[in-house]
Parts: sequence; structure tokens; C-alpha cells
Amino acid sequence: MPDVKTYHRPQSVEEALKLLVQKGRSAAVLAGGTRLVPTIDDEITDLIDMQSLGMDRVHFSGDRVTAGAMTRLSTIAENENIPEVVRQAAKLEGPNTLRNAATVGGTLICGDWESEFYAAMLAFDATVTVKTAGDLCDVPLGDFEASEFPDGIMTKISFALGGPAAYERVARTPKDKPIVAVVGRREVDGTIKMAFCGVARKPVVLTEDELQFIVPPGDFRGSPKYRKAVAAVLAQRITSAFT
Repeated sequence: MPDVKTYHRPQSVEEALKLLVQKGRSAAVLAGGTRLVPTIDDEITDLIDMQSLGMDRVHFSGDRVTAGAMTRLSTIAENENIPEVVRQAAKLEGPNTLRNAATVGGTLICGDWESEFYAAMLAFDATVTVKTAGDLCDVPLGDFEASEFPDGIMTKISFALGGPAAYERVARTPKDKPIVAVVGRREVDGTIKMAFCGVARKPVVLTEDELQFIVPPGDFRGSPKYRKAVAAVLAQRITSAFT
């Protein structure tokens, strides 16, 4: 464990941004801590804790829901006003001990290639809001790269409430991380948007035609060829669910 010299708990987003600019590469943003704490390296000497910024609330407005970046996954999983597919994906992100600590923003910033919650957010047209010292940016999740905002803070996530949705996954056990999973949602124009995890370096939206061109990573659970074949089968199941 590195020698973290200074712990900061800013009381406003502006204060947190100022610290990020001042500390530069020696600072790390602490949200739920489920990913940061086990992997923190020796270059980090300052932790900037986001817990006092009030970014843990969920708001409903029209056909969208907005969750603060510090909203816990357990809050999403337990809110009955949120689409069932999204709630289920949040539950499968990990055990309740993790869900009670892990945040929505932290989960999306990490962009884990196996994250079913990330895939669900893509399927439900999520947009992330990032605050920097000089700007406030709304970025579609599919275009978001955390590395492009080294001195920025994700403050909230907005995603759709409506649209029929379906969910398919293959895993070693029902509670295990997926080998491949797909979240599908019918959009207003009738098209079916499908978001996949387990087939690229992070979850991604693909059409059935695009699946033939993917080259998934492989591991002990499934080779690239196997993952590609599974993705095609699951895509067909999603399409069939809407017919």
C-alpha cells in the first residue's frame, strides 16, 4: 500500500476541481473505493473524497432519470421506478457488499468490459455530465473516455425510462460475471438498440451485422471465437423477444 500523505474531503465540486488541478497526477478521486483502493499506485499521494458533494440523489423528469455520480448501485437496484432490466444489471454487478459501496459514476468511469450495468446504460441512451474548471459537458456514454477529462469530475448520469427491454447473458453460474451479455431496448423509431459486454475492451453498442467483424478478447472462460458465436446467438434471442 502506497504512502498516501493527504486525505481531502472537499465540500463543493469547485473545491474538488481546484484540488485536482493543483495536485495533478499525484491525486486520485475517491468515490466508492471498490476499484481505486485495491489498485492505487505509488504515484498517488493525495486522495480526494467525493462523499460530501451531495451527488447521491436520483431524480425523475419526464421520460428520463438522472442519478448523481455518487449514487450507489444498491440505490439503483432497489428503486422500483427504474426499469427492471437496469435494476437487474445493477444487482449482477457484484454482491450486496460491493453494491452498497460502488457508485454509478465509478462503475462507468472504470468501463469494465464485463459490466452489465454499463451495457444497460448504453442501451438506455445514457449521457454523462462532466464538470471541469472551465466547462460543463454532456457526453453520450458511448463516446465517453475518462482519459479525455483528466482534471474533470463526473457529476451525474441521465438515462431513459421508457422502451421495452430484454436481457440475455451467458455465465458459468447465474451470479457469476458474464462471459457475454446483451441488453436490448426498442427505441421510439422502432429500432432495437443492443449493447454487449464481454466482446470488446469495454461494453459497446453493436448491430447484428456488425457482430461479424468483432474480435473479442479471450480468457479461460471463452476464446474470441466462442465469445463471437455466443454474442450472435444472444443477439438473435434479443431480436426474437421483440417480435
